[in-house]
Amino acid sequence: MGRRRRTPRHEDEQRLKSSPEQQPESKDDPAGPRRADSPQAGVARLAEVAGNQAVAGMLQRFLDGEQEQVEEGGGGGRAFEPIVQQEEQPTAPVEQQGGGGDQFTIADDVDGGTGGGGGDRFVIGENVDGGAAGQVTAETGPQDFQAEMPTREERAQAREARGGGGASVPRGGGGVLLAQQLRGRALAKLGEDPLQARDPRARDLTEQLADAVGRAWVTWQSAASIVGVFINGPTANGGQVVGPPLSSLIMSEAAGVDVSAARALSDAIGSAHATFTAILKMLGNPVFPSFAAMPSPVAPPTPSIPVPVSATSANIGPFFALERGVALQDPRKRQEASAASAVARAMPDAVAFWMPLALVNLLGTGPVPTFAPPYVPVGPVIGGVANSPPGGIIGG
Repeated sequence: MGRRRRTPRHEDEQRLKSSPEQQPESKDDPAGPRRADSPQAGVARLAEVAGNQAVAGMLQRFLDGEQEQVEEGGGGGRAFEPIVQQEEQPTAPVEQQGGGGDQFTIADDVDGGTGGGGGDRFVIGENVDGGAAGQVTAETGPQDFQAEMPTREERAQAREARGGGGASVPRGGGGVLLAQQLRGRALAKLGEDPLQARDPRARDLTEQLADAVGRAWVTWQSAASIVGVFINGPTANGGQVVGPPLSSLIMSEAAGVDVSAARALSDAIGSAHATFTAILKMLGNPVFPSFAAMPSPVAPPTPSIPVPVSATSANIGPFFALERGVALQDPRKRQEASAASAVARAMPDAVAFWMPLALVNLLGTGPVPTFAPPYVPVGPVIGGVANSPPGGIIGG
């Protein structure tokens, strides 16, 4: 007995019409019909939902590779159609992109573009306020840099104007802080006597004498040098300070001040300063670290590490007994005596302030007797000597 054939219902017809297999091929779809459960359809739905240009681009590249595989297999089907890249959506102007302002553009001008001459060219431009991006070319960019960069001759002239002629050891200067400290401390010492503190002439004499000593110290420091320092390895020992006598410098700077007060102060401070410089010697300070292992038979002239005067054998002891040396015998010159005494009592504090700030600079050299390459490629400097040019004590 034959089975009766079922008549299609209306629901079946609607399902067949909506089925993806029954849909005609779209000219815009280069990969042909897609099934509802195919990966391409899933990615397409994801791209439509997300609205992401990157996902759409991934789908196009995926379909492009799939189509190439179909053509290589030699199978039938329709001919390959080139994929048309999706056009990017126009973006808003720079001013409307959240904050506006300048935009820096980097692009690759392929096949010459408008630059002329053919070939690839890398273009860097700056889009100012959303306008046309300017190009940095060989004609515009380097000229601006050359205008700002000084030439070798200009740099040499600038060094000569600054006095930095390439000297390896700093020279001159210093003592200014000592002069300032001496004046302030001398006035403070004068203020300990209520009668003299209110005397304007005593204050003027104190300032004049303190300034004379300070200027004399600056002159001495700019001309002083240290000679005869012995070097063994990295250490420096001994040495002698050479410079003009401070007493004569004080007298020359104190022109116009009371002669008796200036003479008494210059003699007392000059004698203490001579003792101070006589005991100033290096105490085995490791100021030449490279001399511990020198790869040459003779060490070239090498600047030392700056050493504070407080790290040497110098001390402020000679300046403590100055008050007795500046006592004036004339009882009529009480103001001059008070001024000279105030400067003398302030001198130890000013020198103590100066010692950690003043730096000793040396220039050392010497033989390397154990240098015997290739067996002994390096050796220490033995029996070397170091000196400093005038002004080798800087700072303070």
